[in-house]
Order: sequence, then structure tokens, then C-alpha cells
Amino acid sequence: MFYELLTGQSPFEAETAVETMHAVMSSEPVPVADLVPGLSAELEAIVRHCMEKDPRERFQSARDLAFQLRLVPEMRSGNSSASQRRRGESRRTWLIVLAAAVTTLAVAAGGLALYESHTAVDQATKARTFRQLTYAGGVELFPTLAPDGKTFAYVSSESGNRDLYLQRVDGRMATNLTADSTADESEPAFSPDGSSIAFRSERDGGGVFVMGVTGESVRRLTNFGHNPSWSPDGRQLAISTSLVELEPAQRRGRGQLFVIDVATGKARWIVGSDDPSASLGGSEAVQPSWSPHGTASRTGMS
Repeated sequence: MFYELLTGQSPFEAETAVETMHAVMSSEPVPVADLVPGLSAELEAIVRHCMEKDPRERFQSARDLAFQLRLVPEMRSGNSSASQRRRGESRRTWLIVLAAAVTTLAVAAGGLALYESHTAVDQATKARTFRQLTYAGGVELFPTLAPDGKTFAYVSSESGNRDLYLQRVDGRMATNLTADSTADESEPAFSPDGSSIAFRSERDGGGVFVMGVTGESVRRLTNFGHNPSWSPDGRQLAISTSLVELEPAQRRGRGQLFVIDVATGKARWIVGSDDPSASLGGSEAVQPSWSPHGTASRTGMS
């Protein structure tokens, strides 16, 4: 913004937003002194400092920039009275420039933030489209996108029992990942790297299972639990003992939240109780979800 205030043009300007962003990250702008003849070396140095690629090398605040601008007259050489008068005039000039620059930067920053927020909302609204992805008969449940956004998993009873299906977002052919099981499967969840799927299965008494993303190497993790949710590092799963029902009043028992080690299957109790007299008052923990930084989880509590 300071560069544009002095030169009247943007330091980075390209035909598209992507090219402009690339220029900001990798290119150097035309030196401001080439565009503003007679610009002092001190001010040119300040502008360069403002535009360092590494944020740690730039001024850390507008106050730091203002302080440096106030010092510009002191950096100029000359000891004569005429020079001193010029310094005084220069000081007053720079205070005016400083006030204009800081005000412009503050207003521009606020306006840019407001503009970007409105633009983001407008773009999101304009870009929102709806497209049907599946066409088989019957009800399809628990859709979930892979981390890369190119495939998705869902549950269908097309085969006669609930199975997990995998399909490309841009395709029409779905693969039955659990065709070898006659039990019901549901609640799929992709691992953060997209290589595995955790799911609820009623096979062998029921529980939470993990398999490869194409259906191979199915293994049991627990003999209980619903709605598995992966930790960001892919090493743990948060599960609830309570099934999420469309009608909360239909829930059977009170849910507890556990964290499961994916490598060992070891379960660690987190919250919830089946005992109404417990300190948590018989709270119900259902449908867990990990925070992005991995240090907390969210549940529906009742």
C-alpha cells in the first residue's frame, strides 16, 4: 500500500489473481526510485523493508513504520542553518506524509478486509451449485468426502443389506467395498491421508472396523462404538457408545466417548456415564468430531 501511495501503481499486477499471487510470493517489484525520480535513499530503503518476502523481516506494525518515517529527516546530512531550515521543513513535510500514509494504510486495510469478506461471501454464493452424484434405487446414507475431494463413500442397501460404497465425484460407477459381508455396515470415515476408512459394522457381534480405502485388509478395532472420527494425525479414533438417532428420544442408553488407538485398538474413556448419579449427571456424548489442531474434540452433549 505504501509503494502504491508513492508511485501510483501496484507493485504486483498480473492478468489473473493466481499470477498476481505468484508474483507477490516470488517476484521483485520495479524499484520505487525508478518510478519516483528524486526519492531519497532513506525512503527507498524503508519501502524495500516494507516489502520483504519474509514477514519477519518487515516492520511488525504501523507504529514501527511511523517511527522510522519520523527519523528520515534526522538521517539526512548537512549542518548549515540553511540545511537545518530544510530539515525543519522536511520534518514538517514528512509528518504530513506520515499522517497521510498511516491514515491511508489503516483505511485501506479496513476497506480491503471488508471488501474481501463480502467478496468471499458473494463468490461462495455465486459458486454454489448442486449436482446429483448417485442414481441407484433406495435410500443412501452417511455420505463422506475423501480428503482430496475426488472420491466419496456412502451407505446403500442396494445389495440387500447395508454396504459401504466408494465412488468418484466425477463418475457414475460405485464400488461395493463390503460385498463379502452379509452384515450391515455404516458410518464411514476417511483417514486424514485418505488411505483408510473407519466404519461401524454389525459383523461378528458389531463394533468399529478399519479397512483400506479400496476395501482390503478389514480388521476390528473395538466390539462397540459408533460414528468414528479420526484424529488429525490418523493415529486415533474418537467413538461414542451411543448411536445417533433421527429422534434423540429414541436413543438407547447413555453415550460415552472413547478414544481408540488405531494401531493397538486400546480404548481410553473420555466422557459420559451410564450412571445417572455420577458427577456428570449421566451426560450423553454422541457423534464426536476432532478439532483441526488435534488437541480437543467436540461432541453433541445432552
